[in-house]
Amino acid sequence: MAKKRNIQGILWSWLHAAVMVLFTWVWLNFGPTSEDERLLIRASTIAKRLLFNIAPDRPQRHELMFINVAHDLDLIPRLDGNGKKLITNRAALARVLEFFKQHPDYYRYIVCDIVFDQADESENGRLKDSLLRAAFANLPRVVCAAGTNSKGALNQGLFPGKKAAVEYRARQGSLFLKFKLYQGKNKSLPLVMYEDIHQGKMASQGLGYTLNGRPSFNKMIIDFRVRQHHLRDTSFYGGYYTLQTMGELIDVYEFDADIFDFMKKHRPIVMIGDFTRADVHRTVVGQTAGTLILLNVYLGLVKGQSIISPFLVLLIWLGYFVLSYLTFYGLPFKTSNTWRRFSQTFFGKLIIEYISIALFLMLLTVLTYALFHVHLNILIMGVYIRLLYWVLSWRRRRKEQRHSPKQEQRQEGPRPSEFDQKDISMYKPGKHKAWKKRSFIRG
Repeated sequence: MAKKRNIQGILWSWLHAAVMVLFTWVWLNFGPTSEDERLLIRASTIAKRLLFNIAPDRPQRHELMFINVAHDLDLIPRLDGNGKKLITNRAALARVLEFFKQHPDYYRYIVCDIVFDQADESENGRLKDSLLRAAFANLPRVVCAAGTNSKGALNQGLFPGKKAAVEYRARQGSLFLKFKLYQGKNKSLPLVMYEDIHQGKMASQGLGYTLNGRPSFNKMIIDFRVRQHHLRDTSFYGGYYTLQTMGELIDVYEFDADIFDFMKKHRPIVMIGDFTRADVHRTVVGQTAGTLILLNVYLGLVKGQSIISPFLVLLIWLGYFVLSYLTFYGLPFKTSNTWRRFSQTFFGKLIIEYISIALFLMLLTVLTYALFHVHLNILIMGVYIRLLYWVLSWRRRRKEQRHSPKQEQRQEGPRPSEFDQKDISMYKPGKHKAWKKRSFIRG
């Protein structure tokens, strides 16, 4: 009987753990980022990338080329007529793109993180737009950033070429932590970049997603392999990559175009964007350019950090199984009298019923992050386990209260039917006594 009860307990705990795994998957894909998760992501990222400076998987310097458009600007009238706004110097950008167009073997891929949503109506504006339009035409291996309209459709912008969504901006005043690979029905720019360079394929499968045929998360925690301080001059500030302006590239190209021949060997990925002025966001590693956010998401895809590994599922399932069994049935072995007395004290209940659950979930999420770059929501799970424990305890108390009066009745006296039998004592139920008649009258 005890063996059968143990098997049932294991099966129920295993089934309950499966339900918790399913809920975790739904939350990681569609749920918001809670405050406790923000804290864990921030602490683990700072420890990994800043404190211990773990970066063996950072791309080599010759694999990336960064072009900053923040200092090459033009003024154009606003559409509403209220003043003017700054835009990228489209004539300068056209000259840079024409160089790559003439030398397609100098680069592997071009990312242009600039949204072109308004025509240049200034003097010579149409000429600049026409130059940039001609530069984008038939330019191989390039993707441009684009926003979405009120219906969620992708805006195609003013110029030809492939477009991808860049809705990566966090809420005002909050830290940027996660990135959606599918943004509505649109593929994000890092995902398009990954599919083009590595011939990969991400598809939506109902409520789930697959990447190259394997289950995948749609939300990714960004692992900042390349950070803002890596873009400083390598000679003076110890930076890792060189950030160049469009003006510098144009001057060098016109002076000596052969200086770029080294690019034939390495064929870097070219990242074009505003790295220092307007498109900068708060992240767990400090102020970071939006173009770097896109790059780090792409690098995470290359490392397979969105893939749902079967070992990740097994680890979470085992953790939830242990937690479920302890919640349902308690410890599977006998404890000492000292432990039982301690568990009835205030501090004992605090540790067993609250702190132990939090520590167990924290250990589990540290393991999942260290091994698979996935954080669990320990607050939601902790509250759920605590409520489940309270409900089970309440049911046990109710059950004990229902059974205790019947037990007392069996102990205190005979059943009502026994009173009709001869020689039954209500003080000693079930025992017959041979009563002797004694006369207190002499004689």
